[in-house]
Amino acid sequence: MRSSLKRTLTISAATLSFMSASGLAMSASASKIKQVGSTNLEPTTAYIRNYKATGSNAIYNKPGKLSGSKVVASASTAKAQSVLHGYKVAKLSNKSYYMKVVSFDGRYRGYIYVGKKNPVNNFKKVGGGLTYLSTTTSTSLTNNDKKDLSFAKPGTDTQIYKAPKGSQYKVGAAVKDTTDYKGHKLVASKAAMNDMDGQKWLYVSDVTEPTNASGWVLASQLTDYVAPKAPVSVGNDQTTVTKNWQREFYNPATGTKAYSFDNLNLPLLGTSGGSNVNWTTAVKKFNSDATVKGDKKDVVPADTLATAFKNSGLSTVYMKVTPTLLARIPGGLLDKIDSYSGLYMKFDLDMDNIPTTTHYGDQLKLAYKLDNTNLYYKPVISLGGLTNTNADGYAALPVQLNAMNTLWGLLYQ
Repeated sequence: MRSSLKRTLTISAATLSFMSASGLAMSASASKIKQVGSTNLEPTTAYIRNYKATGSNAIYNKPGKLSGSKVVASASTAKAQSVLHGYKVAKLSNKSYYMKVVSFDGRYRGYIYVGKKNPVNNFKKVGGGLTYLSTTTSTSLTNNDKKDLSFAKPGTDTQIYKAPKGSQYKVGAAVKDTTDYKGHKLVASKAAMNDMDGQKWLYVSDVTEPTNASGWVLASQLTDYVAPKAPVSVGNDQTTVTKNWQREFYNPATGTKAYSFDNLNLPLLGTSGGSNVNWTTAVKKFNSDATVKGDKKDVVPADTLATAFKNSGLSTVYMKVTPTLLARIPGGLLDKIDSYSGLYMKFDLDMDNIPTTTHYGDQLKLAYKLDNTNLYYKPVISLGGLTNTNADGYAALPVQLNAMNTLWGLLYQ
């Protein structure tokens, strides 16, 4: 029995001696592996450094082959994380690379083995314990997305994000409360699907001054934009235009746009606004338009003014420039009959010359730009596509009037 015990003790001692020697050898081997490089990754590539753990490697407090490294998250725990974000790379003397990662919830942080190739060369192709994970996928804007949009329910539950929520590490809301954006017009320029939850996001810009905020908004939190109705001004101040009008011309002396009065009093020609049926009729219609009647203290909305110009016929005026058969009475019967007997110049209203602030009851002096490329006539009978009449019922005769326009500018400079 003593002999047997002696043999057992001898074998155990030998075993312990062998294991101790092996451990020392492993420790010595591990101590030989050093970290020879470390790279902090640039913020510009953060959006493509999102990964899923493969389950083959654990996360350590320091690169796993280094002495003193400890497990932060086992391989199975690492795999259970929905996303790991990489932000640093370490190179070891045995030519292995480790990436420092953090879970999106911040619970786990440490180094995980990513292979023998430097991931900095291609963040989408890493090995070892990680595989690239796309958190968003770009998609096309639909026709509904291209409409003018606004927030359906602005407030703290509807936020503007720097990236689709939950798709990037520590990238949160740019605007946490959209209450002040109620009724604002938003325009979408990009669309993306959040691959983490399958929800659609739109990148929108607020085009309502003075905010101009922009960012990603959950598509389901947007609705069609409805323009606010202009307040109705109550009063009897009628906005009018004068019978005299200005013509825009190019001033060759200054190289700039200028204006002249078209006040030539030649009854047989259309050079005088007061002797032209189109002009006279349009002025009368505008000067009795109830949409531009209101209280003197109120400003006429720009779109209301533009609509009134268009409806009255002042947006585009055809001035007759050939002699009439008889001296015309503005707007009279002969003038109307004679409308088919001559040639016209086309003048387009210069909205830039309208005062930026027009109050109800103001009298405006309009300015027009000559169409330099055509004269126009009014066909008695339209022959389908042969006469090629425009929406105003006039047919064009291509004539270059540039020389006339320049001469006109020289006369009035």
